Amino acid sequence: MNDKPKNTTANIFANARRTAKNYTASAAGPGTQTLTCQSCGAPRKDGNESLICSFCGGHMTQSKTDPVP
Repeated sequence: MNDKPKNTTANIFANARRTAKNYTASAAGPGTQTLTCQSCGAPRKDGNESLICSFCGGHMTQSKTDPVP
């Protein structure tokens, strides 16, 4: 006899929810601040400490992001 449960859509999605990595746990908290270019709106690249945009040469400015409800 096969005691294995049937492979239904509900079982597949339940398994996916149970085993999926939670990326929101490591996300930045509410009210985060980002650096974006005043000219083109590009974000600052990770590890780039320059305040000059690598895309257009504009100046980076700090903007505050409100938390998402």
